[in-house]
Amino acid sequence: MAINALQVQERALTGKGPARHLRTQGLIPGVMYGAGTNRHLAVPERALSKVLASQATLINLTIEGEDKELPVIIKEVQRDPVTQALLHVDFFQVDLNKPVSTTVPLVLVGEENRENDGGIIEHVLRELEISCLPTAIPDHIEVDVSGLKVHDTLHVKDIALPEGIKAETDPDELVVSVVSPGASPVEEGAEAAEEGKAAEAETTEE
Repeated sequence: MAINALQVQERALTGKGPARHLRTQGLIPGVMYGAGTNRHLAVPERALSKVLASQATLINLTIEGEDKELPVIIKEVQRDPVTQALLHVDFFQVDLNKPVSTTVPLVLVGEENRENDGGIIEHVLRELEISCLPTAIPDHIEVDVSGLKVHDTLHVKDIALPEGIKAETDPDELVVSVVSPGASPVEEGAEAAEEGKAAEAETTEE
């Protein structure tokens, strides 16, 4: 797991006016909460952009004038809907010995090894909500699709998770579907569900 360091400043002024002024100086307004603290911060835009690009999950944050490193994770990033410029960032201070809830990307692997049956891989769920110790948060979780065929589906409960990580997303939520050309993953998922119900009914009748 990648860990980045980030140095920030504490800010006294809040509100739209001071926030706009900060951005003209290359600083992004932010807050840090958790562990009984709530502090307003000014974060260097370039440094924050590098952290976001690195996809580092755990960050050692240092406030200017203080020596202590604070372990934090990014809870929310606000961007301009048009320009995608950074507007605000929320940090959550964590206890390294207590599990935290966060989201990680789901990355599909093995598609090049899948049977050439004309099916199209539809990646439906791209992020997974998990719970684990802060030091165990993965950069991403891989989902192997090499054994899937047309009409096959994978749900959250089918994902092999690393040790110490618990999924908090609904176990029945659809992650991947292999659909026929022209079909949607929702239609394929509904058909698979109906087939499962029919099979269950037949077993019950027997």
